[in-house]
Amino acid sequence: MDTLTQTLTYDGQLLTATSIQNSLDIINDALALRVLKTTFDGLEQTVQGIEQVFEAVGNDGAALVETVQVTRRQTRDLARQTQQSMADAWEAFEADQALREAQVVARRELRGTVDDLLAAEVEERLQLQADT
Repeated sequence: MDTLTQTLTYDGQLLTATSIQNSLDIINDALALRVLKTTFDGLEQTVQGIEQVFEAVGNDGAALVETVQVTRRQTRDLARQTQQSMADAWEAFEADQALREAQVVARRELRGTVDDLLAAEVEERLQLQADT
């Protein structure tokens, strides 16, 4: 009896619940893939706008490509120059720092020498005074 209740006839063809379910699944899949008219119209307008831009560019497309390539090249070159400039600035800073440190050492040594000379002169004068 179950088999009989699950079987129908439509337009002279024998239909089962399984075949109906399969057909409904196919219809649902097709509906899921459909494009709404408003979506299609919006996309069509977008494509038309892009086509108008391409038409306006026309033969200047090659010039536009060249401009983009030149701009990219200049950007890369500028980045390299900036890196080199930063490296040069750092190197100059380190050289200046080494020079400042050398000047400090030289001043210290000069002070030591001057102090030694002054001490020697004071000692000589004291010696001379004691001799007189």
